[in-house]
Amino acid sequence: MLFKSHLLRLSITLFASATASWAQAPDPLRISSPTFITIPQATFFTTNINVTGGRPPYQFTVQSGTLPLGVFLNHVGTLSGISGIFGDSFAVIQATDADGRIATASFQIRIVQALAIITDTLGTGRVASPYQQTLRGVGGFLPLFGNYTWALSSGALPPGLNLTLSGDIVGTPLPPPGNYNVTIKMTDGSNNSVLKPFTLRIDGPIIITDRLPPGRVNQPYNQGIVAIGGIGLYSWSVKTGPIPPGISLTQAGVLTGTPFVPGTYTFEIRVSDSVGAYFDKTYTLPVDQFSSGIIFFTDTIADASVGLPFAQLLQASGGRDPYTFSISSGALPAGITLSLNGGLSGTPTVDGAFGFTVLAVDASGLQASKNFSINVRSNIFIVRTDLARAIIGVPYSQQLVVQGGTAPYLWTPFGNPVPEGLFLNPTTGTISGTPTTIGDYFFAVKVTDARNRTAQASYSLTISPAVPIFSNTGVLNGASFKAGSVSPGAIINIFGIGFGPGELAAIQIQNGIAATQLASTRVLFDEIAAPLLFSTLNQVGLVVPYEIAGRPSVNVVVEYKGLRSAPIRVNIAPSALGIFTADSSGKGQAAALNSDGRLNSPQNPAKPGSIVVLYATGEGQTDPFGISGKLATDVYPKPQLPVNVIINGQSAEVLYAGAAPNLIAGLLQVNVRIPDTITAVGSLPLLIIVGDIPSQEQVTISVAP
Repeated sequence: MLFKSHLLRLSITLFASATASWAQAPDPLRISSPTFITIPQATFFTTNINVTGGRPPYQFTVQSGTLPLGVFLNHVGTLSGISGIFGDSFAVIQATDADGRIATASFQIRIVQALAIITDTLGTGRVASPYQQTLRGVGGFLPLFGNYTWALSSGALPPGLNLTLSGDIVGTPLPPPGNYNVTIKMTDGSNNSVLKPFTLRIDGPIIITDRLPPGRVNQPYNQGIVAIGGIGLYSWSVKTGPIPPGISLTQAGVLTGTPFVPGTYTFEIRVSDSVGAYFDKTYTLPVDQFSSGIIFFTDTIADASVGLPFAQLLQASGGRDPYTFSISSGALPAGITLSLNGGLSGTPTVDGAFGFTVLAVDASGLQASKNFSINVRSNIFIVRTDLARAIIGVPYSQQLVVQGGTAPYLWTPFGNPVPEGLFLNPTTGTISGTPTTIGDYFFAVKVTDARNRTAQASYSLTISPAVPIFSNTGVLNGASFKAGSVSPGAIINIFGIGFGPGELAAIQIQNGIAATQLASTRVLFDEIAAPLLFSTLNQVGLVVPYEIAGRPSVNVVVEYKGLRSAPIRVNIAPSALGIFTADSSGKGQAAALNSDGRLNSPQNPAKPGSIVVLYATGEGQTDPFGISGKLATDVYPKPQLPVNVIINGQSAEVLYAGAAPNLIAGLLQVNVRIPDTITAVGSLPLLIIVGDIPSQEQVTISVAP
């Protein structure tokens, strides 16, 4: 019920914030805490209600209204709990001191969706190319059409890029390229914040040659340096030196020549591409006296993976080019071969550790051998696929697939269990059974192979009825919660099963108009899609399309993920008014504002002759014609039918009857003056009549002199 009145409570809050004025209570005992409190959804919350004046100890109670479900007030004034339903709640909290003096304050407590940054990745930028990325977030307390505030919490963006307060990362990256790790902070309108780490990769030329083979005095030296990632042609230069005398760096990135001075030389090489991006790398090149002995420059061989291409070049020095390489003992892994020039390449097909000996022979017949080993790993991973939708009561089977690793495999669920009625076979990895409950389920599975290597994957599974199901009795006015005829533009709720996701999907505004589809849910009136306010598994809130005005009845269909309910015939009336009530029950105290902007209640009654603001829905077609789902931001349509208000049997002066400013079409605001002639006090009966059709009975307004 809290969410059903969310739009109404939002309108009350907007009106109250513009008209409320507060006066210092004459009583020396006063509640001093802020009266507007926001709480993130599903988050443990605690705060103290503070007072000034009076004499301790103090006792605290909820005098009227209700706290959010899951939030409690103890006798010493601590509000705490965890709330899972978002929306607004209103409560009057009373403080009593040791002398019996009393102070009260009206609190508005707003449960907001948990704050989260939903941008998954910052993508990849490139040096010297413009970059832009807009960060996105959800939840928290964000006024309509407002923005979160974004800031860099830790790390540093690439040179040339900046993060704006509105969440745009813009600029032109400067060198050097590489991976930049940052943590970004998003703050909402209530100063709640959330952090999320990101890695932003900036591409550009990168030198991938790790090290240089040693040189020999008076022996020719020729070693290419390899770069990748740049654009166009590369140019090479020695940034700092010196390089060994007798050796030079060509424009192709080759160190060539004949060194003649022994020593160890450290220098820095720069590669630049055609757009000005560059990368610097430092090398150490030892130049030794000539030796007639051959040595292997390659020390170790990198690990390989089953099913993935592998390549590495073995290198020797100390002799005369060219060298020839061969296997003198042992064996290479299946799928990998050694070429005469020392190139190991191929795609391994089996895992394990493989040892072998390589023989190198130079042009003069000098030989050297060295023992090597290759460790071939078999990476295990789950082939991630979306699970087919399941139908309640219908047998279901879905095979999960693993690649790599060593059989046999063991499949186990972790975190949330698989849905009721389904079973994960630990040997085959098949999810099968007959589901028994409807909803969207999220769970994860783990697979372990014979060598105890593991892989994990997360899945979502939707279990729905064969089609959505509802009846005429489930079509209710969103304010009165009464079944029967509906009118064009009325806010209504439909109850049934199989309507939407297990979690609430809330209203989405696009270009000032509410969307007609939420989380794959639609509601059609004679095939005209209705603007949706929210959608859940068993309930959908919507606005009846104005386009059906003049029709005696329509076929209503609820559609979820392409599956349609049977059409239900619903009668259309010129008006079918319902008044919103304070507790969202359709009965009792009306949800109304007094002229001071505070909620009307038995503790805060309106005076005869004063103005109160009422909220309702179901007034029918408007002038100008209503636009389904549009926010009333510039034009405030008014009902075509006359609007009258009766308070305690007496006609009241209607000062305004039309759209609630800045809220969705179909929410009727009525500004009315309490008759001066009313002498009764307390909760008086209230009716709003549109045309000749009255609102629901048992709704009251509080009046006192």
